[in-house]
Amino acid sequence: MTTELNYFCSPEWHLAQLKRTPLAGILYSFAVRIAKHSRHFHGSVVGLAEYFGVSRWKVQKAIKALVGLGFFELVRRDRFSPSVYHVVQHSDWKGTHPGCCAVKRNEGQESDPLVVAIWNVSGSRVKCPTSVAEALREIGLTDDELATAFQTFFEAEGFNRAESGQLGRAGFRSMPFVFLKWLEESATRRLDAQRLTRSRAEAESEE
Repeated sequence: MTTELNYFCSPEWHLAQLKRTPLAGILYSFAVRIAKHSRHFHGSVVGLAEYFGVSRWKVQKAIKALVGLGFFELVRRDRFSPSVYHVVQHSDWKGTHPGCCAVKRNEGQESDPLVVAIWNVSGSRVKCPTSVAEALREIGLTDDELATAFQTFFEAEGFNRAESGQLGRAGFRSMPFVFLKWLEESATRRLDAQRLTRSRAEAESEE
């Protein structure tokens, strides 16, 4: 049975299931930061135990749990040096472990990246209809540019509505449509300004 959550799946969710090995989640995050782009991690058990203030047994148990779960893959084991592990990213892990990841509730309804971006920027308060998202894209901006523009709009509009006492649930529902109108008007003003600049340049060249 697939687990449904309020958030998207992550390595933290998987590692939180290791109730008897809480150090595993901490060690994985540490390894990701240390490994960086190489994705190779090696650290002596003694050194890690001292760093985290735990016993060597707990470090060994955490490493074993990460290997068992598939987030660590043994690359090389040396007799007199720390073992080297490949740190598996969650995006790669889920490809080799189909059906093991949780899914976000209503993920199918929020699969549009622009809808998700607006939802996140608004702090889970503004749900943009797919039809409005499509209309926004017709203005000619990228999703990232639209999300940035919405953040600017949301902060200003939220302040104005809060000042006038109009920031209820209905106010949040209308925001995508108001944002679309605001952006269309901004695009029109920008186009008019470009035309004016072009006309002036042509007039100067004729002189």
